[in-house]
Amino acid sequence: MQRFRDILVVCDEGGASGPALARAEWLARMNGAAVTLIDVIDSRPGEFARLFADLPGARRAEIERQVIDGHRGRLDALAEPLRKGGIDVTTVAEQGIRFLRVIQRVIREGHDLVLKCGSEVEDGGLLYASDDMHLMRKCPCPVWILKGEQAVRTRSILAAVDPGGDDPQREALCRMVMELATSLARNDGAKVEAINAWRLLEEQALRSGRVRLAPDEVDSILERERKVSRRRLDALVNRHRISADSPGIVHRKGFAGDVI
Repeated sequence: MQRFRDILVVCDEGGASGPALARAEWLARMNGAAVTLIDVIDSRPGEFARLFADLPGARRAEIERQVIDGHRGRLDALAEPLRKGGIDVTTVAEQGIRFLRVIQRVIREGHDLVLKCGSEVEDGGLLYASDDMHLMRKCPCPVWILKGEQAVRTRSILAAVDPGGDDPQREALCRMVMELATSLARNDGAKVEAINAWRLLEEQALRSGRVRLAPDEVDSILERERKVSRRRLDALVNRHRISADSPGIVHRKGFAGDVI
């Protein structure tokens, strides 16, 4: 299946964009996709006019144009090897808040994947910078943040899903996660595992003695929840050609963050 048709690559000035470009090139070749390279200049349109207020109006506009042209030239240089390889590449430089401009571009142009190398994180306790978190939480299409010098081809994919059965949005999201994971696995010859964390709501309270339930009643409810959760997971995974009894399924009791 050709999952990706229009890939947007965020190329920050001064940031590492090599892994994202390599990944975009691989996916473009496998899917016959077009690629757009975007660089967002951290300034509002017209801000240079304020910054260079002491210069004549024509010079202020010229400096702003030169800055934008410099960003476009850098993108064109990055795009040249892809273009020589026959990939359809567009470059665009914009001004504004990076994650907002990227999201607006996705909505306006219909990109189906955003690729970006992770921004440097100042707080050592954080995995992703705030810009990257904004993108992952708010962008309407899948966002792939690459950390470090990752290989062009993926070797192992973990698809975290939580099929709910009676929630259409939740089910649609689970299907999309599985579709993305299995499509990438086929492209890259990678191993894919679907993981689901399940638990009995308020199990500790039910076992505390404050609730009038015998231990065997709680055990029975727990087992019923396990079976229901596993049945939903099997049904989801089977639709994406992973055998229900294969090592490609991980079904574990616990909180999702801990299990994953």
